[in-house]
Amino acid sequence: MAAKITYEEVPCKSLLNRVKGMMPMQWSINPYKGCVHGCHYCFARRYHGWMDLSAEEFVSVIFVKTNAVEVLRGELSRPGGRRRTLTSRSRESTG
Repeated sequence: MAAKITYEEVPCKSLLNRVKGMMPMQWSINPYKGCVHGCHYCFARRYHGWMDLSAEEFVSVIFVKTNAVEVLRGELSRPGGRRRTLTSRSRESTG
């Protein structure tokens, strides 16, 4: 039986994340925190601890960034913002 998934709305301050290393893109965006896939190797699982949630809750409590479009629009309007190579780490799927 699949775990019940809860979606909670949260505002974000920034949506663009600089990608470091040998990746073909310079920036990533993630319009939510949490993921229903629950991969055990995922680096992002530990960040739910900052919100007093367990790694197990990473797959059942999804935080949706409600102002993502407005924040991204503002970030891309900054000088040099329109010349960024982006990728999204979002792979949300509920079946």
